[in-house]
Amino acid sequence: MEESGFEIADKSLVDEIVADKLLLDELYAALDELSDDERSLIDALYFDEKSERSFADEIGLSQKAVNKRRHRVLGNCPFPRKKAETAAKIYEKNEGKR
Repeated sequence: MEESGFEIADKSLVDEIVADKLLLDELYAALDELSDDERSLIDALYFDEKSERSFADEIGLSQKAVNKRRHRVLGNCPFPRKKAETAAKIYEKNEGKR
């Protein structure tokens, strides 16, 4: 396939890349709406892959308190959980490149 002088070998791959980019943009917009404390929690648990216990130790809270905060943040998040899981996989695949 050729458009505007460029040859596109696999249009489905281009569509997938565009869809991934749009999903990541949506994820970053949702993350930008979090407070600093909420963002720190999400970064630690999901992007840095820390356990609730280790993050709780770092910030001087109990694991239960961190768990409650995580549930509150995810419950208030406008980004649906299934989309967030997909976006996290895309993020990992792209090594966090924005």
